[in-house]
Amino acid sequence: MSASEKLPCKMCGAMIRPSTFEQYGGICAKCHHQTRRGGFVDSLEVLGALLFPLIMIAVFVFGIPLGHYLFFGGRDTDLHRGITKSVTLVAEVPNVELNGKPARVTTRYLVIETGNGETVWIPDENVAGVEFEAQER
Repeated sequence: MSASEKLPCKMCGAMIRPSTFEQYGGICAKCHHQTRRGGFVDSLEVLGALLFPLIMIAVFVFGIPLGHYLFFGGRDTDLHRGITKSVTLVAEVPNVELNGKPARVTTRYLVIETGNGETVWIPDENVAGVEFEAQER
């Protein structure tokens, strides 16, 4: 049999007979036996198998909360911003003047700058209403 009648193995490039090529799906007998024993394993398959559990844990631990903050707005995502005209709370905040101060409404908090370098974060459950003098979006 001449070399022109042989076909190259798809994995190693060795020249093989057409009958072997057909029998083993385009690979030589040596490659066929090594793949069955696990000799030739695609490195991407191994990497994928090792990283898949870690990726799934990362998605559930970091991805869902991170996605929530990125897509639905997080603590620092401003919905409204301006100077407060009146603030109505469910439970009052002692010793803090809330009217006439720069403030912003986020998805979870009313954030008011008190003017003396302090910032008051009031959870949205405690906010009954906010009216702004000059409202920015």
